[in-house]
Amino acid sequence: MRMPEWDEKTVFIGKKTTSTANKPTPSTQPKPSKPALVDVHIGENFVAAVPKKLLTRFSAVANDGYFPKTPEATRVNGGPAGRPGNTDDFPGTAKLTDARNGSSNPSISFSLVGVSIQPSRTAMQSCIDWMDKNGAVTGDEILDSLFVEDPDNTPLTVLMDLYAAATCMALRPIGHHLRNEVLDRVHETIPEAAMMQHVHERFRPSTYVHEQMVKVYLNCVEQESPTEREFKAIDDLVTSDDTLAAASEQGKNRREGYWAGVERKRRALEREERDAAARQARSDWGPSSGSSGGRGRSGGSGQAVGRSQAANASPGNGRGIRGRHVPGA
Repeated sequence: MRMPEWDEKTVFIGKKTTSTANKPTPSTQPKPSKPALVDVHIGENFVAAVPKKLLTRFSAVANDGYFPKTPEATRVNGGPAGRPGNTDDFPGTAKLTDARNGSSNPSISFSLVGVSIQPSRTAMQSCIDWMDKNGAVTGDEILDSLFVEDPDNTPLTVLMDLYAAATCMALRPIGHHLRNEVLDRVHETIPEAAMMQHVHERFRPSTYVHEQMVKVYLNCVEQESPTEREFKAIDDLVTSDDTLAAASEQGKNRREGYWAGVERKRRALEREERDAAARQARSDWGPSSGSSGGRGRSGGSGQAVGRSQAANASPGNGRGIRGRHVPGA
């Protein structure tokens, strides 16, 4: 009997088993959730999508918008990294709205109060980049300051725009290097109508920058520094705007009050110096002056001594010896 021809394929008999030695075990840990994002706008213009936790940490007005009843949320891990700084009394506002423009994220719109021109999108983005850079800083660690890389070659208008964005978002801390640089540059600038208009449109009168610009303007008016043409342009600008005119008048009143106080202190100091000189003169010419002149108490004592000597002296040619009268002595 002829055996059937078998092919060379291997035949496995029994239940098929599958090895799981090289297969990874499924993880039981939940996948990390993505951070909740918020679409940041300046006015109606979209800037960027920012993590909500980052935004509410560094922006005081955003934190107040989301958590109006939790003032303790202004602290971060109990350290100085989360403490708010001086932001010109927080002139910015944050308005929360639903998702818009096809985005699934909630929206928050920032704006400066009392100004006609809002900060630029570029300046707002710089503030957001600063937040992201300092996002990992906690506790007692020091935050990087909000500033520009090359302030000497950065125009004043760019610095003002960044500072306006920082005050609009009420960043904490605000960045004192940036504020001081803006104030110093304004102080060193000869006022022009265009610059005053630029400041007035972007900063309300109660802010540091606006007050500094008015102060410099009043200084130059007193010293007659601007040219006649430029002075007329500034004067026309000040008188044509009620808010700017009121700020200028308040500045004049503050200056008059300041110099009146300086004059009062000067007169009081002169009066104290005159009184001190009079007291010193009385001390120098007081008790010892009578003995040399033979008057006063010392003079009276001298007269008493004379009377005592006359009483001890005897009439005629006698003299007093050891307190007794010796005739013929």
